[in-house]
Amino acid sequence: MEANKRLPIEKINALIPTKPILLVDDSRGFLKESKKLFEAAHCPVTLAQSIAEARDRLSQYDCSGACVDLRLGDNNGLYLLADVLDAQPDFPIVLMSQYRSLQSAVTALKMGARDFLIKPLNVEQVLTSLFSTERPECLKDMIVDQQPHSDSLMLGDRTSLEAIENEHIRRTILREKSITKAAEILQIHRTTLFRKKHLWTDS
Repeated sequence: MEANKRLPIEKINALIPTKPILLVDDSRGFLKESKKLFEAAHCPVTLAQSIAEARDRLSQYDCSGACVDLRLGDNNGLYLLADVLDAQPDFPIVLMSQYRSLQSAVTALKMGARDFLIKPLNVEQVLTSLFSTERPECLKDMIVDQQPHSDSLMLGDRTSLEAIENEHIRRTILREKSITKAAEILQIHRTTLFRKKHLWTDS
């Protein structure tokens, strides 16, 4: 997805972190080319090809943020998104994909992603989405891919998306032990969240 407006170059340079950005993609070629782009912009990165590798990198390095592919082999980036934000709710993380899918973008944003980006990426795009104080309006210009391969190859079906989102909601409620606080973090109305009571109780 292309940015709605570009920031001045001096503001882009100011967004370059001193700590590495974690790039997660199952394509070695994509990671290699992306690393070249980021290093040319003097932006530090560390790489991972799977969720397991990403967890290792996050434990080894004090990363400034993460850019995660939606499709990671037989797995998907939404699981990593949920894990990371469960441990660090304010950690900057964006999802990326080569497919345009409104449903996937909505799910990622509702779970706490800063943006949903479409490949190929550029450094400015990633830095702006991760670190700019202006929240990206990524859904405004999203072109929905109606081809059968869009979500079916990436996430199965809508049930998969809902299951991941519901698990994230459940974890947040159990961690915060407060409907009001969880609703604030998830940016969901308290009444709407209470209707999902079955996610954390059998009663």
